[in-house]
Amino acid sequence: MWGDSDALGRPKAPAPGGAQNLEHLGARRVQRRGYPTMMNEEALPRSKSGERSARVGAALARYAAAAIVVALAGVARLSLDSFLGQEVVPFSFFYLAVAVTGWWLGFWPTIFASLLGLIGGMWLIIPPRHSLMIHSLRSNMEVLVYLFVAGIITFLMNSLRKARTQALERQRELELEIERRRQTEAALRRSEALLEGRVKERTTELEATVDELKRFSYAIIHDMRAPLRSMRGFAEIIEEESEATLTSTSQEYLRRIEVACNRMDRLIRDSLSYNRALLTKLPLQPVDLSKLLRELCITYSNLQPHQAGIHVQEALPSVLGNEPALTQCFSILLGNAVKFVGPNVAPQVWVWADRNDLRAIISVRDNGIGIPASTQRHLFGIFQRHDRKHEGTGIGLAIVRKLVERMGGSVGVESEEGKGSRFWLELNVATAATPVKQVEVAAVEEASVF
Repeated sequence: MWGDSDALGRPKAPAPGGAQNLEHLGARRVQRRGYPTMMNEEALPRSKSGERSARVGAALARYAAAAIVVALAGVARLSLDSFLGQEVVPFSFFYLAVAVTGWWLGFWPTIFASLLGLIGGMWLIIPPRHSLMIHSLRSNMEVLVYLFVAGIITFLMNSLRKARTQALERQRELELEIERRRQTEAALRRSEALLEGRVKERTTELEATVDELKRFSYAIIHDMRAPLRSMRGFAEIIEEESEATLTSTSQEYLRRIEVACNRMDRLIRDSLSYNRALLTKLPLQPVDLSKLLRELCITYSNLQPHQAGIHVQEALPSVLGNEPALTQCFSILLGNAVKFVGPNVAPQVWVWADRNDLRAIISVRDNGIGIPASTQRHLFGIFQRHDRKHEGTGIGLAIVRKLVERMGGSVGVESEEGKGSRFWLELNVATAATPVKQVEVAAVEEASVF
C-alpha cells in the first residue's frame, strides 16, 4: 500500500517499464507513423452519422414547409368561405399549394402536400365539416377532380423543376466554358503580344545587322579597287620599262595579268552597282520611255554601232519609275541583246510595250543565241552566266530584277535556244496625278549576297 503513493499521499505514476506506459508509447508511435488509430476509426462513423442527420433534417424541413403552405391555403380558403360557400371550388387554394410545393420543394413533398390538401379540404370545407365522411355525389366528384388535378400539377411541376435544374446546370456549364474560353483567349492574346514584341525586336536586330553587312560589303568591294589598280599599274610599268629584255613568255604573263585585272575591275564595278541597287533610295516619278531609249542608244558606246538594228516603238507609255534605274536596266538588256548573238549575225532588237489597265509590259526581243530552258529559272540570280564564250560577270540581270522590284514591278524572260529571247518588264503606268514616291532600302532577302 505504502509503495503506491508518495510522501503526500498522492498515487505514484506507473514505472517506465510498466504495461500502461508501453501502450501509451505504442499509440503515439502509431499516430506518428500515420497508421489509423482508434480515434480516426471512431471519427468516420461520426461524420457519416452527421451527414445522415443533415439529410434527414433537410427532408423534414421540406415536409414541414409543405405542411405550412397547405395550412396557409386552408386559412385563405376559410377566410373566403362567406363569399364562396362550402361547395364552390372547395380545393381551389389547395391546388395553388400543390403547385407552389411542386416548384420549390420537390416530388415527395408535393405528394405529401396533395394528401394534406385532400384531408384539409374534406375536414374544413366539404360538408359535413370536421368530418372525413362524404355524403353527396357532388362532394365525391370534387374529391376525384382534386386527385386528378393534383396529380397533373404534381407531374407538371416535377417536370418543370427537372427542366429548370437541367437548364441551370447547363447555364453553369456554359458560364464555365465561357470563362475558360475567355481565359484561353486572354492567354492567347498575351502570347500573341509577346510573340509580336519578340518578332519586332528580332526584325529590328536583323535589319540593323543586314544594313551593317551591306555597308561593310560595299566598303570591302570599293576598297578592293585600290590594290587592283596598283597591280595593273605595276604590270604596265614593267611592260614599258623592260619590254626589250622580257621574253615572250613574260610578256604573255603580263598580258594575262592585265586581262585578269580588267575582268576583276568589271566584276567589282558590277558588284558595286548591285550593292547601290540595294542601298540607294529610288524616288519614283513619271518617266518617258521613248525619250529615255532614244538618248540611251545615242550616248552608250556599246549601242552606237548597232543603232540601225535597234527598233523602238514610236509611242511608248510613260511609266512610274526612277529614270537612272530604268536607264541602267535598259542599258543592260540592250547591251546583252547586241552582245549575245551568233557569229557573223547582225544584231536585231525590237522594243515595244503592251498596256493592260494600270500596268505596262515593255518587251525587249532579240535574234541572239537564246537561253536554254534549264537555266532560265536561275537567270536573274547573282553571278549566273549561261554562256561562257562571251564576256560578262553574271550580275547584270540580277541588277535589273532588283531595280525593277524596288520600283514596284516584275521581270521575266521567254526564250528558245538558237531562236532569240524576249525579256519583259512590267511597271505601273504613270498618270497625270501620280505623286512622287520615295522607296526606302528594303532588301532583307539579299543579306547573304556577298
